[in-house]
Amino acid sequence: MICEDKHLLYEEAPQAYKTITTVIEDLVNAGLAEVMAVLRPLVTYKVRR
Repeated sequence: MICEDKHLLYEEAPQAYKTITTVIEDLVNAGLAEVMAVLRPLVTYKVRR
């Protein structure tokens, strides 16, 4: 992770988010989405502006 402001790292609350797998499965099961590709992030870049 690349971050200009170290305090931004503590603003995230991972426990507040659903896993992306669960969200995608729900969308597919509801007929609202179709999986076309699976991507993996290489870098996360955060800035405060």
